[in-house]
Amino acid sequence: MKNGLVQLDDDPYTAIALSLFGGNYADAGDDATASKQWWGNYEIVDLTRRQRSETQYLLYSQPLITATLKRIEDAAMRDLAWMTASGYATFVRTRATMPGLNRVKLEVFVTVDDRLYTFKFEQRDKPMLLMGTGGDTGPAPGNQMMDGGEQMFDGGEPMTD
Repeated sequence: MKNGLVQLDDDPYTAIALSLFGGNYADAGDDATASKQWWGNYEIVDLTRRQRSETQYLLYSQPLITATLKRIEDAAMRDLAWMTASGYATFVRTRATMPGLNRVKLEVFVTVDDRLYTFKFEQRDKPMLLMGTGGDTGPAPGNQMMDGGEQMFDGGEPMTD
């Protein structure tokens, strides 16, 4: 991640960002919203490789209140479960907090090759939808201020003990 934009690189931040915010914002990751999943998923035979971000859905669809924090943490753990299941990471944990009114901060801690990485995401208010041909295309990208809604990504630096 560089300046809130996804980069193709070797660190885990791109994988984390795509796992949490890939796919379609209207897809809750369940059978009821399967028809709303990202169109690219239909070409992927292995269901575990499909991008269906429950975290993104909750941040868009639910109020940013303390009662939602545990659901966001659990959704992020499910979205990132592939990291430990595949052996890519040995440790994954999430923490959701409310640093202020109508704000949610999600921190992800991942250990890859004995290095602990921290990924931070903060959402203030609700993201504004970007409109494209055919309707809603999803929340505004990170690091943009639009009608009071802001999303901030911070890949940070690897942490060592």
